[in-house]
Amino acid sequence: NPKDVAVITLNSGWDPMNSPVVLKGTANFSHHNKNEALEAAITDIDAILEKHPGERGIIHTTTYAITEALMSRCKNKSRLIDYQGTKEKMRILEDLEDLPDDGVLVGPSLTQGVDLPDDLARFNVIVKLSYPDISSKLWSARLKVKKNVYLAETANRLEQSSGRST
Repeated sequence: NPKDVAVITLNSGWDPMNSPVVLKGTANFSHHNKNEALEAAITDIDAILEKHPGERGIIHTTTYAITEALMSRCKNKSRLIDYQGTKEKMRILEDLEDLPDDGVLVGPSLTQGVDLPDDLARFNVIVKLSYPDISSKLWSARLKVKKNVYLAETANRLEQSSGRST
């Protein structure tokens, strides 16, 4: 809810319009709505890819099922580069400069430990944000101490994810 969001701007000399973050409430990826959500996400991703011809990017999918849906149904699937497992992902990341200039890395686990500066990734799409597991004892205890910790951690994950490229 935009009314619940506080924006803090620090003067760093960097123009935020050089790497804008655009949040879209495309779809609710709840269990009962995941097929419709996937179709809506694929439509939006195709539009984003068409706005970035000739540019590399990354698409964080959270799950291999979302990755597979993109790889099979995206109109721009010829640009997409997926991987199976950490070893293959690391090999692709090491050789990213050798991949096509419009190649887009697609898969889960792209929100941490990945740094794709400059032309290695000019845009970043987060299809579904991963949330902390509230069924864990640790998160249950955190929520008892501070109610906003879940939202803060989710915002932190979004911030970390969006900083992986551009």
